[in-house]
Amino acid sequence: MQSFHAHFYADDSQLYMSAKPQNTADATDRLLDRMEDIGQWMASNILKLNPMKTDLLWCAASRRQHQLNWSSLVFGGATVHGEVSVDEG
Repeated sequence: MQSFHAHFYADDSQLYMSAKPQNTADATDRLLDRMEDIGQWMASNILKLNPMKTDLLWCAASRRQHQLNWSSLVFGGATVHGEVSVDEG
């Protein structure tokens, strides 16, 4: 099972994990679940998460790009499209 890592700043939260290419659909579902958990925690602490400013970045070697799950996420009523960062190495 993949574990999540997070960085929280005054006005920015970053959640990240690694997954094998064949597991990107499951990883996307789990990531969305954690994002919703964070949104609920923020709401219970009188904070607001802005889904319109949510980004999704996939990092992959160029030879693995075709294996990524390119579907968009719907989070908090906003559609989040994935972007790819390609490692040529």
